[in-house]
This record gives sequence, C-alpha cells and structure tokens, in this order.
Amino acid sequence: MEKLLKPYFLQEIGGRVYFLRAGDNSSNILTKQGTYEPHITSIFRSLVKPGDHVIDLGANIGYHAIELSKLVGDNGKVFAAEPLKEVYYHLAANLFLNRCFNVELFNKVCTDVSCVPFVMEDIEWGNSGNCRIKKPADKLNDNVVSSFTLDDLDCSKVSLVKMDVQGSEENVLKGATKLLQDVRPFFVVEVEEHHLLEFGSSSKNLLNKFIDCDYVLYRIHTPYPCDHVAVPREKVTVDFSQVTGYNVSMIDKRVIETTIKWPLYEKAITQT
Repeated sequence: MEKLLKPYFLQEIGGRVYFLRAGDNSSNILTKQGTYEPHITSIFRSLVKPGDHVIDLGANIGYHAIELSKLVGDNGKVFAAEPLKEVYYHLAANLFLNRCFNVELFNKVCTDVSCVPFVMEDIEWGNSGNCRIKKPADKLNDNVVSSFTLDDLDCSKVSLVKMDVQGSEENVLKGATKLLQDVRPFFVVEVEEHHLLEFGSSSKNLLNKFIDCDYVLYRIHTPYPCDHVAVPREKVTVDFSQVTGYNVSMIDKRVIETTIKWPLYEKAITQT
C-alpha cells in the first residue's frame, strides 16, 4: 500500500488526518511545523461562530476548510472552491478523512462572470496553490473549469469569506455586489501585487475596492505580509494584533499611492 500511495502519504497532525504529497509546499510546512498559517487560524477562531456559513475560495488541500468546518459545526456550512482538478480531488480526500460533511465543494473558478469556461495554469507540483486562471477557454480540455460568482450562491448567512485566488481578488469582488452591500461579511484576503498585475489590477485597486464598500482593512505584518482582514466599518471591534501576535496596520481611507517592494506593496499612502 505504501508503494502504491507514493508520493502521497497519510499523517495525523493535531488530532486530524491529512492526505499529503511529498515535495508540495503546503504538505512540507504541515509535516515540519504541525500547522499551516497559524495567524489565519487565529483570525478564523476570533470571527467564526457555530452555525455560521463561510466561504473558502482557493481551498487548496483543505487545511483551512477543515478548520472552518469544525468551527461552524453541524448547524453551519462551508462553501469551498478549488478550480485545479488534481488539487480538488486532494481537497475532497482530506475533507472526507476528517468527516467534514458540512462542506459543499466546487471544482470551479470564482470570478465576476457565471458559467464561462476558463483555462487553468498547469499544476506546479512543488507549490500546488500557486496556479492562476489563464483566460476564457475556446475549447475544452483537462485544465478547463466553469466559473461562478459569489452572488450566485445563497450567501444570506455568510459571515466570512477567505480569498486566496492568485490575483483574481478584484474580479471576485465585482461578482459579489449583493454580498458586499447586503450581507457584509468579513474577508480574509491575500494582496499580492505580482499576481494582481496579471489581471489588470493592483494592490491599490483592490484595497480601494474594499474602502469604497465601506470596509476597513487590517494588514497582518508576518514575515511575508500579504494577508489582510477586511472588516465592515460597522463591525470594527477585534484587535487583530492581539489575535495574531503580529503587528497590524490599518487602512481606513482611500489609497492614493502604493510603494512597491516586489512582489508586495510596501506602504499604502492614504488620503488625509
């Protein structure tokens, strides 16, 4: 059996069982550190309650989806989307192993249009989470998946959206008008200049999209400070510095300029 599974293997970590792949970045971090992005887990635990509905876009192999599933419990629900087929099957296995039957899975791209076929980049086996949408497809093949928007879902009970979509973040928000106006969930989002530029966006544009929807952003200053929490202005109560153990900077006004320290923005200069 061990020979048949290679390069995949099973490992128990923190009371949960993971189906992992030797050489993959996420699997390597989990096996060496026993956790993955613990500051994100701490943010989830400060914001998500039993019975909530939450969304995980770019669920990868499922570490965060499993955590969210346990936090919302049997009366809650997780919508988890992973467009890359090989990773989607990997995600499904991990959810099954951990009995996460409150998760609804989507092998689709979340963007600003519905039911459009998109080509995905080929999987990067050393870092399976580092794959982007390439373009709308003109023919079907193994790397083509359909699209949906957040407003296509029943989001009336959604309290939090986690977005790790490799530069498509602004397009996701364009397809979430009702969600942003009427439901007002928290967002946990990566802001990476080099990915955003591939989609004609930028850190400045993405930050301002949230500001224009009356959100306040908190940047978590980890060693690679791409992670932000976007909080509806009327729900600003959490001290994310205390929650994560990292320094946090707040952006609560429109950004007029960003300085870049590749591949991220270094500083956001806001209106006075």
